[in-house]
Amino acid sequence: MTIADHIREETTLNNIRNLLQNGASYDLISKSFGIPVKKLQDIIQKIKEPNP
Repeated sequence: MTIADHIREETTLNNIRNLLQNGASYDLISKSFGIPVKKLQDIIQKIKEPNP
Protein backbone atom coordinates (compact mmCIF):
# COMPACT_ATOMS: atom_id res chain seq x y z
CA MET A 1 0.00 0.00 0.00
CA THR A 2 1.36 3.39 -0.94
CA ILE A 3 1.36 6.36 1.39
CA ALA A 4 -1.40 7.92 -0.72
CA ASP A 5 -3.52 4.76 -0.37
CA HIS A 6 -2.99 4.76 3.38
CA ILE A 7 -3.97 8.43 3.68
CA ARG A 8 -7.04 7.84 1.52
CA GLU A 9 -8.11 4.87 3.68
CA GLU A 10 -7.59 6.78 6.93
CA THR A 11 -9.55 9.75 5.57
CA THR A 12 -12.43 7.48 4.56
CA LEU A 13 -12.45 5.79 7.98
CA ASN A 14 -12.46 9.16 9.74
CA ASN A 15 -15.29 10.46 7.56
CA ILE A 16 -17.40 7.35 8.17
CA ARG A 17 -16.69 7.50 11.92
CA ASN A 18 -17.76 11.16 12.03
CA LEU A 19 -20.93 10.51 10.03
CA LEU A 20 -21.88 7.68 12.42
CA GLN A 21 -21.21 9.88 15.45
CA ASN A 22 -23.52 12.50 13.96
CA GLY A 23 -26.34 10.03 13.49
CA ALA A 24 -26.12 9.31 9.75
CA SER A 25 -27.80 6.08 8.71
CA TYR A 26 -25.95 3.18 7.11
CA ASP A 27 -28.02 3.72 3.98
CA LEU A 28 -27.05 7.39 3.71
CA ILE A 29 -23.35 6.66 4.27
CA SER A 30 -23.46 3.77 1.81
CA LYS A 31 -24.98 5.96 -0.89
CA SER A 32 -22.63 8.85 -0.14
CA PHE A 33 -19.53 6.72 -0.59
CA GLY A 34 -20.99 4.58 -3.38
CA ILE A 35 -20.41 1.32 -1.55
CA PRO A 36 -22.74 -1.55 -0.65
CA VAL A 37 -24.11 -1.64 2.92
CA LYS A 38 -22.26 -4.95 3.52
CA LYS A 39 -18.91 -3.33 2.70
CA LEU A 40 -19.84 -0.41 4.96
CA GLN A 41 -20.55 -2.86 7.78
CA ASP A 42 -17.11 -4.39 7.24
CA ILE A 43 -15.53 -0.93 7.40
CA ILE A 44 -17.44 -0.11 10.59
CA GLN A 45 -16.21 -3.35 12.13
CA LYS A 46 -12.66 -2.28 11.25
CA ILE A 47 -13.27 1.10 12.92
CA LYS A 48 -14.46 -0.64 16.10
CA GLU A 49 -11.37 -2.89 16.32
CA PRO A 50 -8.73 -1.62 18.71
CA ASN A 51 -5.58 -0.33 17.04
CA PRO A 52 -2.33 -1.88 18.32
